[in-house]
Amino acid sequence: MGSKEFLGYWKQKESSGQRYNDLEFYSRKAREHINYIKDLNCEPVADLGCGAGELLSSYLNQDLKIDIGLDFSQSMLSQAKKRIGNQCNLKVGNVLDFLPELNSKGWISTQSLSQYLDPSELNILVTRFKENRHVESLLLFDTINYLNYYNLSISGSRYDSKIKQQNVKQVIRELKTILGVMLSLFKHIFESGKSHRKISTSMGYGYLPVFFKKLADENDLDCKMFSSKYYEYRYHVILSKKRND
Repeated sequence: MGSKEFLGYWKQKESSGQRYNDLEFYSRKAREHINYIKDLNCEPVADLGCGAGELLSSYLNQDLKIDIGLDFSQSMLSQAKKRIGNQCNLKVGNVLDFLPELNSKGWISTQSLSQYLDPSELNILVTRFKENRHVESLLLFDTINYLNYYNLSISGSRYDSKIKQQNVKQVIRELKTILGVMLSLFKHIFESGKSHRKISTSMGYGYLPVFFKKLADENDLDCKMFSSKYYEYRYHVILSKKRND
């Protein structure tokens, strides 16, 4: 699952590296995600790429029904085991290999599959979702919109409390630099038609919403997307099998 570069980066990690590494943050994120899961009535769920179990633990503490957590990193799962004990099964390996045999009604993933799978692997994920007769919904939480990510990175890195000390000419130069970077980025996107982009080894891939809309249409799936409450540049993708009412 994912390139060797990503696998190597995460193999020995023992933390999922969220924005805030405290219980209250994970508890709030869990509540946000659980609301979507409850609305879809898709419990029990499988947590695909559960990492060190910080969020998995918060799910379980809020009575979400989870029957299995999967991750390729043994060091991450060892930390998850310490957090949740025997509250659900944990298995190590390539997440994509487990999918045909899962009995869960919902598949969830947070900053894992949509961040470290390339487009061909995401196609495999959706194909296996479609073919598995037990699962009804696939929820990819906190997917990166790379346009929003770059926009935030540019603006955030250049404007701070010191800007008041700059003269007008310096400010104009700063604005020209930012505008030039943004125009170059948009030109690249429109000329290449890329709906995804590799950001870095630690961040993985960013995908534009159009990528998942197209993927859903090609597989005759319903697709809904929502902004993340806790990340300015992330959004949630929810794919569901169409009902024949």
